[in-house]
Amino acid sequence: MSSIVKTLFTLVADLRPSTIEFVTSAGADATGGEAVTGGVTIQGIQLKDNSNGKIKWLTFYGAGAGVGLGTPIGGSASTPDFPSFGSSVLRGMTNWGTLELTDLIGGMGQIWAFGAGAGAGVSGSLIFFNTLVPPPMPPVVFKAALWVEGAIIASPGVGVMGYSGIWILE
Repeated sequence: MSSIVKTLFTLVADLRPSTIEFVTSAGADATGGEAVTGGVTIQGIQLKDNSNGKIKWLTFYGAGAGVGLGTPIGGSASTPDFPSFGSSVLRGMTNWGTLELTDLIGGMGQIWAFGAGAGAGVSGSLIFFNTLVPPPMPPVVFKAALWVEGAIIASPGVGVMGYSGIWILE
């Protein structure tokens, strides 16, 4: 079952649609701190370009900060077989032509992650490709964006993290 956030983001994304669609996701993060936290993450999303049928993994390597309640040292993880759902891909303001998978890599990316868990858990991530500003500034100018949500295994806690990093095409 998909969320209201995914549905709303898909409605917005359909105003500037692309041929790229979400397939699945996986990732891991580690955080430390109480109330104010710092952390690192590796996130992967598998995308399909319907214009040519290619399916590729994009991997994000990032670090960031956020706020949360939970253990002083925590983390979460998911694998591609965990249930995950993604919105339509929104072509950003810096994309005027066809959006291709290679347009999503190389530049600075941002992930705004929202999660809650205690063993089993859920997370949602607002993902931006090729942004022009790092967190905590909002990524107003970007190449593309999408919303991803799914099941995770997590240490006890709830939090919001803003990560800045780079996307690589696998």
